[in-house]
Amino acid sequence: MRNVFITGVAGFIGSHLAEKLIQENFKVTGLDNFSTGSIKYIDSIKDNSNFMIIEGDIKNSDLVSDVMKNSDVVIHLSDNSDVQYSADHPKDYFEQNVIGLYNVLNGMKYHSIRKIIFPSSTTVFGPGCTIPTPESFGPLRPANLYGSSKAAAEAFLSGWVATYGICSVNFRFTSVIGSRQDHGVVHDLVKKLLNNKAKLEVLGNGTQERSYILIDDCVDAIVMSIDKFEQGFNVVHMGNEEAIKISRVAEIICEESGVTKDIIYFSGDALGWKGDSRSNELQVSTLRNIGWRPKFSSEAAVRESARRLIIQFSK
Repeated sequence: MRNVFITGVAGFIGSHLAEKLIQENFKVTGLDNFSTGSIKYIDSIKDNSNFMIIEGDIKNSDLVSDVMKNSDVVIHLSDNSDVQYSADHPKDYFEQNVIGLYNVLNGMKYHSIRKIIFPSSTTVFGPGCTIPTPESFGPLRPANLYGSSKAAAEAFLSGWVATYGICSVNFRFTSVIGSRQDHGVVHDLVKKLLNNKAKLEVLGNGTQERSYILIDDCVDAIVMSIDKFEQGFNVVHMGNEEAIKISRVAEIICEESGVTKDIIYFSGDALGWKGDSRSNELQVSTLRNIGWRPKFSSEAAVRESARRLIIQFSK
């Protein structure tokens, strides 16, 4: 039985991934400080003999090293991913997303752990990138501090792999959506609408395009990657190869909530906020080459995510 160490195990992606790995007969050790995650997200596996969770912070380097010591692979999901929040808390982003990664890599080096799976983001590209963006695109010129922290982490990982010979699988996600989210366009619009069904404000003018991937498809790709990559620094794009407009996202959420789309109104221009992007559509060559295909299109992912979030918020 292989041992997987997950940081951020009680968060959105981490909790779904831990459930999937337990189903696939992995042993999972997780670390979380519960700043955004929740113990209720891992309720289905918390008593499983193949699962253990430790409460602690990724910035505690001694703790991080100690709890990963028997692991075969590390999946590092303990980052802060709220783009708008990053502008007001740049130090937090640097400490969490860059120094936190260093603590994980140093622990791996001490215990001779040879593989890390790391979540990056389409925000590393910045404006002017090719759409859909190929995995070889560069240079990276992020336009927000979240993207900057991810680009810095990617560069550090690349150097670490070259220096110490480990394997890194560097996923650049499009918009991953589903239950247990704490922010994001679909999450925010569903929450707004449940609070007030008379109007639905959409930031921007609705023309921004997004590729969405349902959390189920995301964790399937991560689990597949454990056995598909053995060496080097691997840049792997994950998402649907088609995108939909934010205006259509709002319409789907209205449909799933049983209200007319006439309540939708837009409150901005082509970008919803400073650092926003017009599109995050990716070329997904590497995952396609190893046999992964998303089961849900972008539109189907938004619809299913809206359904799940409506149930979640109604509890």
